[in-house]
Parts: sequence; structure tokens; C-alpha cells
Amino acid sequence: MDIQKSTLLRHLIEHFEKELALLSESAKSAQEAATHEESKSEDKHDTRATEASYLARGQAARVAEIERMILEYKGYAEQAHRAMDQVQPGAVVLLQAEKSTSTWFFAQSGGGTQALGVTVITPQSPLGEALAGLSRGDTAEVETPAGVKEYLIKEVH
Repeated sequence: MDIQKSTLLRHLIEHFEKELALLSESAKSAQEAATHEESKSEDKHDTRATEASYLARGQAARVAEIERMILEYKGYAEQAHRAMDQVQPGAVVLLQAEKSTSTWFFAQSGGGTQALGVTVITPQSPLGEALAGLSRGDTAEVETPAGVKEYLIKEVH
């Protein structure tokens, strides 16, 4: 596998930290808007304050989620040196499907995030569910709209 797990994790953590910084600023602005005197309802049909409150609450929840993900990925980084022989959280997995290969990082959260040509996959996805617990040389089958697709696990790190 060409990529170092520690390098990949550093890039993923940096990605989440940048996202957290942007979202934190946005959440702060939303909170200020929700509590600003101009947001107060003028009558029973005026929902500006309620809408601003929902937005602020949603963004605060996303901030908390990203903070949890950063801690999760820092935990993976601390264990990056640990050898893995099964697909489990913290594993880098090289898959072959037909004639193409792809590299994935298996984690509990952050699915779909990409760094250094590697995509994060979680057990909640069909592919992640099929891969969980398998080892090098095993084959995972995933039902897709085009039919069943087979993935051969080439490497697990």
C-alpha cells in the first residue's frame, strides 16, 4: 500500500479541523442571529426567531459531531502503528473490483470524506457492512442497482 496510515490520518484530522473552524464561526453567527433583538417575533405569524433558533441548534449539533469525529480520528492516529488483519475501525483497506483497485479507510464516522485519494467508509454503508470483519483474500459482495458487485480484499493495514 503506497500510503502511510499516519499521513492519511493527519490529513483527515486537518480536514475535520478546518470544517470545524468554519462551522463554529457559522454556528456562532446563527446563535447571535437567534438571540438578536431584530429576530424577536413581531406577531404570531413571524417565525424568524424560531427559524434562527433551529438553524443555531442544528449547527451546534454538527459542531459537536465534528468534535467527536476529531477525537475518534486522533484515537486511530495513536493506534496507526498497530497491525490489523481484519477490516475494522482504523483499518486502511485496498480493494479490487473487476480490473480497478481502490483504497478505503474504515471508520465509525466521517463516511464519504476523502483525503490523498482515499475515501472513508463506515459500517453503515452497504460496502462497509459487507467488509466488516473480513480479512485479506476474502471477497465481499454488495448489492448495487446494476447487480451484485464483488470486491476482493487485497490488503488490510
